[in-house]
Amino acid sequence: MMDVLNNIGFDWQVALANFINFLIIFWILKTWVFGPVEKIINERKAKIAEGLEQAQESEKELLHAKEAATNEIKRAKSQANQIMAEAKDTADNQVAHAKDKASQEASAIIEKAHSQIEKDRVHMEKDLYEKTAGLVALGVQKILHEEVDESKNSEISKRALEVLAQKQ
Repeated sequence: MMDVLNNIGFDWQVALANFINFLIIFWILKTWVFGPVEKIINERKAKIAEGLEQAQESEKELLHAKEAATNEIKRAKSQANQIMAEAKDTADNQVAHAKDKASQEASAIIEKAHSQIEKDRVHMEKDLYEKTAGLVALGVQKILHEEVDESKNSEISKRALEVLAQKQ
């Protein structure tokens, strides 16, 4: 067997030296290259997963804020309807006593209710914009993993409010 290997030019000493060199290079690569590269890849995967999780949490918070705003608007409409109903009842009762006086008072009450509804709506929209901008800034801060100072927060909030205003 050795004669056949020697005839084709196989030298077992060179083969052994090559095998030892291979083991040394493999150990060096595994220790100094593959290990750190694998660590970096795993860290990046963890950061990406964390970023996606935070983005999902931010989306849930935004959805919850939208639901809360919708509920607040419904409540305001209900109150407005109640105010309108009360104003109408008051006007109907006064019509029985004095038609002219009741007509004037009903108009004033309805106008006041509309004005109050408009003020409440504007106030609620402003609150919604501010809360949404705050959530967007918080989401951006979490996603970017950096502190957002007052100027950045103001800029992000301003841009978010502009985008929200355009969508309405």
